[in-house]
Order: sequence, then structure tokens, then C-alpha cells
Amino acid sequence: MKIIKGSRDLPPDLPASVLTVGNFDGVHVGHQRIISTAVEKAHQIEGISIVFTFDPHPLRFLNPQDSPSLLTTLSQKARLIQQLGVDMLLCAPFDEEMLSLSPRRFVCEMLLSGLKMREIVEGPSFTFGTGRSGTVDTLRELGKALGFGVILLEDVKVGPEIVTSTRIRELLCAGSVEQAAKFLGRYYTLEGKVVEGERRGKTLGFPTVNLATGNELIPCTGIYAVLVEYQSGLHRGVANVGYSPTFAERGLTVEAHIFDFHQEVYGEEISLHFVKRLRNEMKFSGPGELIRQMEKDAQDAKGVLQEVIPG
Repeated sequence: MKIIKGSRDLPPDLPASVLTVGNFDGVHVGHQRIISTAVEKAHQIEGISIVFTFDPHPLRFLNPQDSPSLLTTLSQKARLIQQLGVDMLLCAPFDEEMLSLSPRRFVCEMLLSGLKMREIVEGPSFTFGTGRSGTVDTLRELGKALGFGVILLEDVKVGPEIVTSTRIRELLCAGSVEQAAKFLGRYYTLEGKVVEGERRGKTLGFPTVNLATGNELIPCTGIYAVLVEYQSGLHRGVANVGYSPTFAERGLTVEAHIFDFHQEVYGEEISLHFVKRLRNEMKFSGPGELIRQMEKDAQDAKGVLQEVIPG
């Protein structure tokens, strides 16, 4: 998959394309359906599939104080989109120039002229152009007038709920990582480097890796059963997201105890996949009570993860 930063870097000889436009934060199951449809339609016309997204997120530009914490970093989003078989990812800057484009100008200048769009695939809530004034009805009218196809897909639901990035954020902030995984089509993941911690876990018999992550949305504080990905290997573990109230630490930390793992991984990249929240973060009377609870947490996590990775 080619990744293009801005329309000015587009190659001049693009073939006909089927594309989709959106933020695609989280690349959830609804996004996946739209993107996969674009890929399939591009194969049918012997063209290329393009995902057109924005960096930064439009709300970062329009209303930075109230913009949401993102579910995926740009690199995570690109990797997830690539896994769907997309030929090109265009990350367009959202700026004053983009903001000024009417719906018709956006389609004509950005999609038809720049990307040789033959068809576009979107969901029912799609909006575009100045002030989000363009709707799916606008898109249909422009398609008829300008000669491109419009494929509109229904919302994807999990049970009675429509899958949206906003709803996934709410679930994660409530610690409902199992339900969030159903919406995402995978476990929610934090990525980052292992950094030095207080080494307190090691003295208690539960050495941990401390994660410095670039992800914005950290799940609700608590204890979680997790899968730890390191150098393409998956390991079972139990993670704490919180403030270590027993030891009166102040900053939020994300740390994981990896079962049957004895490597030094300081400075290395790891990923934490959140499988299930086990309990709230608690304050204990002392190290002894904490150790007993940690032993129970480890057993609980192993029970959960046995169904995911037997061993």
C-alpha cells in the first residue's frame, strides 16, 4: 500500500479508482465493511482502491479543546487499512484550504481531478465540504451530474447498537473492553516502548513492563487480562492501568506482568491487547495484602486467557 501525505504528492498517472473518504478512527467493523467494499469494487473495474483520510482529525483543527481522544495513532490506522488490501492511503492535511471547499469543489478538485474517482463508497452519516454541508443526498446528486457511481452502505450494528467510534470511546472509558472488541473486530491495543519504572513489581515477585504509549485513549483504570505482543510473539499477562494507590504514586501508569517471561525488554516496542477487565483498582493495607490480590489477579487472567491462547 502506498501512503501519500497530501494531494500534491500524488503520482500523475493514477488509474481509475474506487475510494472512500472519512476519518476512520479505530478502523472498526463499520469502517472495515466500507473499505472492503471499495477494495472489491476496485478489483471489478481493474482500478485501484483509495482511502482518503485526514491528518490531523478535523476536530483538532476546528475545536481542539473538545476534540476526542483518538482510538488509533496514524501508524496504527495505516497498518489496519493496509491489512484490508487497500492500494493507496491518502492522508490529507485538514487546514483552512480544505475547510473552504464546498461539497462540489471537494468532489471535483480532490476526488475526480486528483484521484480519478470512478466510484465512491460511504455510510449513511457521511458529510463533506464546508461546514459539513454535503450529505449522502448531495453525493448522489453530484454523482448523477458528474458521472461517478455512489455506493451507500447501511450502518453496521452489534446487537441493537450502531457501531461508531464515539461509542467505542465510551465503552473503553467505562472499562468495557470486551464489548469494545466486538465493535472493533479485534482487541483494543496500546502500543509503545518499555520504560524504566519503580521496579516495585519485581520486589513483590511480579516483575512488570511499563509502557510509554503514543495512544491517546487509555482504558478505564483497573486490572485487565491482556495479551502482550513482542517481536511478533503473543504472551499472556495481567495489566494494571492506574495510579498505584497503595504506594501513593500520582501519575497514570500502564504496566503488565507477563506470565513465564524473563527477558529484559527496556527500550523495546510492545503492544498490549486488552481482553477483559477483571476488577477496579484498589488500595491495600500493605504489601502482603497486595501480593495476595496480585496472585488472585494472575490466576483470574490465566483463566480468561486460556480460552484465547491455550497453554
